[in-house]
Amino acid sequence: MADGADSKSAASNGVWVQVPPAAPDKNKEKSPSPTFLFFKKIVWKILFLLYIIIKGTLWSRKDIFNLYYQFDIPQISLCTPLEVSKVYKFAKSKNLSFYFCMCHIFYTALLKFEEFMIRSINGKIVVEYGEFINICAHKQGEELFKIITGKYYADIEKFCNETKKKLRTQTSFTEPLPPGARRSQVIAYISCAPWFEFTHITHPQDVQRNSFVPHVSFDKMKIKENGERWINVSLQVNHAAIDGALIAKLLDEVKSIINNL
Repeated sequence: MADGADSKSAASNGVWVQVPPAAPDKNKEKSPSPTFLFFKKIVWKILFLLYIIIKGTLWSRKDIFNLYYQFDIPQISLCTPLEVSKVYKFAKSKNLSFYFCMCHIFYTALLKFEEFMIRSINGKIVVEYGEFINICAHKQGEELFKIITGKYYADIEKFCNETKKKLRTQTSFTEPLPPGARRSQVIAYISCAPWFEFTHITHPQDVQRNSFVPHVSFDKMKIKENGERWINVSLQVNHAAIDGALIAKLLDEVKSIINNL
């Protein structure tokens, strides 16, 4: 039997029979026209802009934001103690870096709050949930630190192992973000000073660029007489978007994550 464009063949009990072409499905939706898709895109953009305008108008923090956003250095820095006994025990049981575990905990907590994701891009204020990390770390036996950039992973073990691998293989001081990625997509800059204790620390800033990316730092671990392990955590944030009350919520989220390890 010759093949036909309008029919199919099937076998039944060893005999070839002709199967008629399937009838067109009248209920099948037609693909939208390019014109329809174009106008749909325009409408969605208009609705999104209206949403941003309305949200900005009703934002309770608008006046505070407008005041501190004009400052040359609108960042504030504070330091607070944090018990990390459970993190240390977890890291040791999984053969993970305690420092990278702490980095993951803070990255995870920061992503829970829209305010910590506020960024300034080309003069526009947006909320951009980051997906990249920026960690200062030392390779064992080396004095100079490296800046490790890479992707954030929700799984703490994968995060720690991938970051450790990057630290081990990276030969340069730092590496650029992946092509197409923006600095505003960094969740936070994290560093540590494991050689000494501190109660305050500030970070280098470019006063020409109003940065909203938070800075987090950890100091030397202290072991109390009862065996509890504590570190001081420094947070540097843009006061236009963040204040003490929100930092308190962030720290509560950090403690919740620690308690659920």
